[in-house]
Amino acid sequence: KYIESINTEEMRLKSADKLVGVLETSQEYKSKYDVIFADENHISFRAEEFSRPGGLYGTNKVSVGTIDRKSGRRLCLADIVPADKMPQLTEMVRTQIIKKLGSKEHIRGDIKATENFCVVKDGLKFVYNDFELVWYSVGVIEVRVSFDEMANED
Repeated sequence: KYIESINTEEMRLKSADKLVGVLETSQEYKSKYDVIFADENHISFRAEEFSRPGGLYGTNKVSVGTIDRKSGRRLCLADIVPADKMPQLTEMVRTQIIKKLGSKEHIRGDIKATENFCVVKDGLKFVYNDFELVWYSVGVIEVRVSFDEMANED
């Protein structure tokens, strides 16, 4: 009976694959890279990757970052935000994420300002990938904190 139910589920999944035009053995990988901001001091980039090793569902991953033009080094938060300002920045990011999700009910663990961030024209953009903040898929979550907001927290 157990094997019969596995076979039934396997047939159902194979049928679903065909319905959406995906072959049982299909694999897919896509990537896209863009410069999203540049000024005399910084170059910020966005790298998007989608992979589906087979079956119906795939995963998305977005990586962002900022390169310092003088040193050629990728910046980390400590390069931009003084240590004594990190708690305020973390709270601003946390507030925006909870507002975006509509609730803090399903958030797993503490929300912190991630190192998956980049400099944009008037602030910092933080990117959280699927399952990073919540136990279910809500997609990529992006929030922005302006330099003005950070300055007003003094």
